[in-house]
Amino acid sequence: KTNIDANCKEVYEKLKFNKQGRYIIYKVENETVVSISYLVIETVGQREEGWPEFLKVLPAKEPRMCVFDLEYSTHDGMNCSKLIFCYWLPD
Repeated sequence: KTNIDANCKEVYEKLKFNKQGRYIIYKVENETVVSISYLVIETVGQREEGWPEFLKVLPAKEPRMCVFDLEYSTHDGMNCSKLIFCYWLPD
């Protein structure tokens, strides 16, 4: 069973609704004494950071769950943003 730290939802909502931060990287911490896992926030990227900075922060040998706020322009010039959820699983 994995429990979600209360801070996870709050920080996600700040990213989604208030555009506070560019990305969130979550990790699972295990409590070996009672065999419970917790999903916690490892990193929140600053709003001015982009995809290259996000990739540099991901660990080389450990999985992570991530949310990235991607901003882009459509072919007709409209500015848009989408939240991308991804699971980082390096080789």
